[in-house]
Order: sequence, then C-alpha cells, then structure tokens
Amino acid sequence: MFKTTTTYLVSPKTRLDKVFPNGIPVNAFLDKGRCSIGGTYREITDKSRCSIIPVPNVSILHDKKSEHPEIDIVYGDVSYEDVKAMFATRKPGHKILTTPEGIPKIMRAAFETGRLDEVYREWFLLLDECHTYITENYREDILTPFDYFWKFDNKTVMSATPYMFSDKRFNDLHYHKIEFTESLGTVKLINAVSVTATLDYLLKNIEQYPGNVHIFYNSVTLLLERI
Repeated sequence: MFKTTTTYLVSPKTRLDKVFPNGIPVNAFLDKGRCSIGGTYREITDKSRCSIIPVPNVSILHDKKSEHPEIDIVYGDVSYEDVKAMFATRKPGHKILTTPEGIPKIMRAAFETGRLDEVYREWFLLLDECHTYITENYREDILTPFDYFWKFDNKTVMSATPYMFSDKRFNDLHYHKIEFTESLGTVKLINAVSVTATLDYLLKNIEQYPGNVHIFYNSVTLLLERI
C-alpha cells in the first residue's frame, strides 16, 4: 500500500526524539503507536526547518504556546492581520500551530506576503492526530488541510491511532510504524445493553475503582443531548 514500510521496536518509555534523532520523516505516514511520546514536541523543537502543524483543537494550541512561547498559533480568534504579520519577518525554524480551519488563513497570508511558493517548497506540513479528520467529520471544515496537503513538497501525517485513508495518493508516502517491546496495560471490555446505565452503575459503585477514574464517553450525539 505504501512506498516503503519501516518498523521500529522500542521500549514504551522511548520518545520520538530517540526514534528519529534527525527529525520526523518527510512524506510519511507515521503510526507512533501510543500517545504522549513527544510527536508534536519533536517537530516544535526541530529548528532545522519551518513547519505548519494543524492540531485538532484550540486547547492544544494554548498548551503548546505556554510550553513553547516562541511558536505562533492560529485559530478563530486570531485576526488575519496577525497571521499576516507572522510572515513579515523570517524566523529560523518558524513553527505555526493551527486548527484545521485556520489553514486557509495561513496560506492566504503566505500568498499576500509573497512567500507561498517558499512555503510549498521548503516548509514542512505535519498533520498531527490525523485520525481526527475521520472521527470529527461533523466539523464542517475539518478536511480543509487536505486542500493544501498534496501541494507541499514536504508533508507527513501522524497519529497514535491512525486510520487508513482511501485516497490513492497515500500510496506514495513512506509508512513508519512504532511497536513496543512490552504491553502498555490492559483494558477490560464490558458488553453492555445500555452504555448509559452501565456508566451510571459504575459511578454509583466507584469504591471498586480506587485512584483516579477517567471517563471517555465517545458519542457526540449523546453528549449534545446532555448539554
């Protein structure tokens, strides 16, 4: 399916800067195997190239900005003039993080400052958490980055839980898969007639689960019903 396939067998504690000491691979489909191993961090701290990094939501943008004040972030509340100002001066290793919906604003600013061809030829476009382009398809403009993705000479998609895309152009990318030398833990699956009733029961018997309890309620429809 892909141009080449490379597998890396590492400890679960290994971070991506150790797997890819020379930077995240270009023109790649990167299955990083698990969350929180420094994928976005690896690219932000790679000052050898400028990058545009779409991420799923605004909270991630603000978290990364607090950790790395030198980066620029783009989302709905950031004005076009502010985005255009990001291209006014050249910054070595310039990093712009954005929501998917912010990409057109960035590309328009690159065009109007005369730097669009430079961005397409020299910058790196990293679509982080690329599974969200499928799981969050209720967002009207979620797929906007793919209007530009294939125009970049240097591009990569990355996720810990990737989906395989149907677009045949992905066959031209290099597949990198990270596997681990030991399991990350166990998950108990419960076959429930009613997810809501089962969750209610578990919460009423919370003493069975000492420590922190994390609830992931993966249903946009049911969440909206309870707002």
